[in-house]
Amino acid sequence: MKGALLLTGLALALLLLAGRLAPAPAPDAARWATRPAVVVDGVTYASTGQRHGGIQADAVPDGAVTASVESWEWPAKDGESNFGAGYDYLRGAPGQLYVNFDGNWIVFEKWEEAESRAGG
Repeated sequence: MKGALLLTGLALALLLLAGRLAPAPAPDAARWATRPAVVVDGVTYASTGQRHGGIQADAVPDGAVTASVESWEWPAKDGESNFGAGYDYLRGAPGQLYVNFDGNWIVFEKWEEAESRAGG
């Protein structure tokens, strides 16, 4: 009886120790690695994270983001983003789009150009 209790206790201790030593599950990197992106006129634009300070407060937007996908997905349809809907945008220099986040116009670049600048 005493031997069975000792063996059970030892087995339980090993299980607890094994659980502590096991590595924590890695977060799903692909799920969190996606940059803010939007599709306008069939072109995907990705955020550069840079603010464009030269746009007037009374600038008339060229359009607005009308639909959204999950933040870890890439948008696929015109007017769709992975950061939400209702954001105004302006067309900028060739290959650029400016998206208004609470009065801050953020520069988005055509995906191929943004990817090459990031080294990806």
